[in-house]
Amino acid sequence: MVEGDVRHPGIYVLDANIVTDGAIALAEPVRSPEGWEPEGIGKLPLTNGSAVHVTKKSNNSLVITVGLIPTAQRIILGIPLDIHNMDTDDFDRLPGIGPVLADRIVKYRQINGGKLKPVDLLSVSGIGEKKYSVLKKYF
Repeated sequence: MVEGDVRHPGIYVLDANIVTDGAIALAEPVRSPEGWEPEGIGKLPLTNGSAVHVTKKSNNSLVITVGLIPTAQRIILGIPLDIHNMDTDDFDRLPGIGPVLADRIVKYRQINGGKLKPVDLLSVSGIGEKKYSVLKKYF
C-alpha cells in the first residue's frame, strides 16, 4: 500500500524484488523529489503487506515511512499475517480467537523466545486441530 503525498494512493501488486522507490514511482509523488529521507530508504526491499507513507517537505524532499498494513486490512485482503509481530488485539480479530485465547498465544510466544510458527499454535491451550486448520491459512 502506498499513501500520502502521491497522485494514486492505493494497494499495488508488485514484483518480488520491488524496492520502496519503485512502489512510490507507481503511485506518482505529487512532485519530483529532490531527495529521500531517511537516506537510502528508496532501496529498502518491500514485503507482502508493506505500507509506504510519503510526506513531501517544503524543501521538496520526500520523507518515507515503511511499516505494515494493519492486521484487520490484511485479513480482508487475504495478505498473510506476520505471526511474530501480532499483538493480543491482532489475534483477537481472527475467527474463533477471543481476548483470553489471544492473550494465551502472545504469552506462549513470549515464553518461547518471541518466535512462533503457525504449527506452534497447537501447543496453546484452547487450540486443537479443528481450530488450527482454520487459523493456519491466515499465516
